[in-house]
Amino acid sequence: MTSSKMTREKLLHILTDLVSQPEFHITQLEALMRQEVRDLIPYAGVVMGYGTIQHNQVTMNDFVAVDYNLAMLAEMSMNTSFDERPVMKVWLERQQPMMITPNVLREIGSAYELEEMLKFELHPMLIHGQRDLSGSMSSYFSFSRCTALPEQACCDIGVLMPFLHVLLTRAMVSRRRYFRYDLSAKEQKIMAYLGKGYSNKEIADFLACSHYTIKNQVATILKKMNASNRTEAMYLFNQVH
Repeated sequence: MTSSKMTREKLLHILTDLVSQPEFHITQLEALMRQEVRDLIPYAGVVMGYGTIQHNQVTMNDFVAVDYNLAMLAEMSMNTSFDERPVMKVWLERQQPMMITPNVLREIGSAYELEEMLKFELHPMLIHGQRDLSGSMSSYFSFSRCTALPEQACCDIGVLMPFLHVLLTRAMVSRRRYFRYDLSAKEQKIMAYLGKGYSNKEIADFLACSHYTIKNQVATILKKMNASNRTEAMYLFNQVH
């Protein structure tokens, strides 16, 4: 049985549904990029970052990598400048998708960017992202070894980016929340249900376990968060940005 080919319209429908959901996690983002997005725009690996732009400096506050070159990631700096990465400056000025090749870098890039691309065999590289309303923050997606037709790939990622930007930022906020309180995978699920107002019994039914098990796990969550009740726990959880 052959699966139907992913189309932009199908993927937009998937993204619209994901954006409407109350919770979105890093694992969901990784699966989305590895499967549906890759089916539409073939690529080897992707780095998705969210950073601060100040004058000539760019600081990557957080990033997610899916099947990206590990040696490249090991050398990647969280702080850079437009002098070191002029392609990023060009992209920020244009705010349009770009397909980057060695020849493009020879025209608008730096020697450092060209050396990096050739060393880690990243080309052709599709880049795009989205700045927030203040203009001081931006997401940035870099797809290595993108084999899609350049014009089609740029068109597709341009349409998808508003959705991917929202999902990336939500997934990163979610990760910071869980990391802050050291919640296990099971506790993360319970927190998601608590946020929707479900009772211990309802959560127990969803997770196919006893009411007493959920009661004990909720107590553990409250202890980890130093919260006296569910309401306080959800308040503290939602304060992490």
